[in-house]
Amino acid sequence: MQTYLASNKRTSDLTDDDLVQQAQIGDPGAFEILFERYSTLLFPLISRIVRDEHLAHDVLQHVFLQLYR
Repeated sequence: MQTYLASNKRTSDLTDDDLVQQAQIGDPGAFEILFERYSTLLFPLISRIVRDEHLAHDVLQHVFLQLYR
C-alpha cells in the first residue's frame, strides 16, 4: 500500500477528501496533516467558548480523537 506521503504529491496539493480517504485506510501521516490544518483554526474557537486554555487543549484533543475513531 502506497500512501500519499510516500508519493510525489506535496502536502498542500492534497485535498481534505484525499487525506480522509488515506486516513481511513490506515495512513497516520494523512491524519496528522488534517490535524495540522485544522487544529490551528479550531483551537482559538474552542478557547473562546470554554475560556480556559488547558480545557481548550483537552477539548481539541477529544475532537480529533473522536474523528480518528
